[in-house]
Amino acid sequence: MNGGKVRCSINGSDANATKSESDLALIPRDICSCGQHFDTIGHPQRCYAFVRCENIDDTVYPSGISCPSEKCRNSITGECSTNCSQAVCGETVPSGFCTTPVPMLPTVAPSQHIQCSGNSTLQYSGNVQIVCVLNQTAFSSINVTFETTTQSNLIAQIASNRTVKMVDTSGKIDVRISSKIVTVELLNASCIDSGLYVVAVDLESEIAIAQGQLIIQTKPDKPILQVPFHTVENKNTTITCTGNTGNPAGSLQILIKRLNVSDTITLNISSDSVQVIQKPEICSHEETVTIDEMLTPDWNLTTIKCKAVNQETITEEDDGIYYTSEESQIVLIEENYCSTGEEYKYHPKSCYHFVRCLTNDMVSNKCAHPLCFFNATVTCSNCNEVPCPEP
Repeated sequence: MNGGKVRCSINGSDANATKSESDLALIPRDICSCGQHFDTIGHPQRCYAFVRCENIDDTVYPSGISCPSEKCRNSITGECSTNCSQAVCGETVPSGFCTTPVPMLPTVAPSQHIQCSGNSTLQYSGNVQIVCVLNQTAFSSINVTFETTTQSNLIAQIASNRTVKMVDTSGKIDVRISSKIVTVELLNASCIDSGLYVVAVDLESEIAIAQGQLIIQTKPDKPILQVPFHTVENKNTTITCTGNTGNPAGSLQILIKRLNVSDTITLNISSDSVQVIQKPEICSHEETVTIDEMLTPDWNLTTIKCKAVNQETITEEDDGIYYTSEESQIVLIEENYCSTGEEYKYHPKSCYHFVRCLTNDMVSNKCAHPLCFFNATVTCSNCNEVPCPEP
């Protein structure tokens, strides 16, 4: 069926009366087998469309969607952009969502004539070098280029007499040669300098190529923890933490401390609960951890916080407070809190809120600022008149 045609015509008419015709472009049924709700992937048959994975009755199905006018899909991310070049449209989309590769930098086979060393540095921490060593002094020419998954830029050309011509005139990069050593030095390197520095040596008999990868490291940001204000015991509650874990990617941890327990423990997080969005343009990995937990009575008055961990970029000298969310306390409302018969009751977490007891549920409401909950008949009043019970 793939590649077939679908025609629409008036019933009983001949072929010449066909109103419209379209080619069939089938999507593999399992292309979303490891996808989540609203994940996207490039359409395997159409450059101007993408596939969205949609959760229907706990099963993820693929759905083909057209890009906006004059835009084409990216084969890996599935996002639509204005780049509709043959290079983009000709890329092969992986048949399985699970095995969709992260875009890789180009690589070359090791050369016996030249070797380059990679390097890594924290963003804006000063100068950094990529050093390449030749095994001979004679050559016809050398080209030095900077390559990423999206670009390839010539930086400098070195003539046989060792004269260096800088093509990149930004002032951020310096290329020099001494004896058998080619040095590429970046001044106060930033995220946009992360990539491969490729040195191609013309030996007349062959072109010898080597590359050194520069990794720009970044520290995590302070994560944001979201705990619902209204939490009822023995009911599922969704807790989320979101934060940039730095580059290379770190991870997020959920830390809890029970009431009357001295130790802080780290919750186990399954891989299904973690989503990471890579943002290479700013050297960040934005991670979101989602925990769907039934809060039993022993969770009452538990303190909870979220911490970004990165063994590559966080040092012992760093203050952990910069990588730890604000602490929150879980104050549970008893399951039978509404069994006393009142329609309105104070909220155990805040004097500015109250609980309204409905037939089959209880909901939280907030008094108008700056009033506080008073009692079951006069719900909100002056805060000076209200005794605020401790949780």
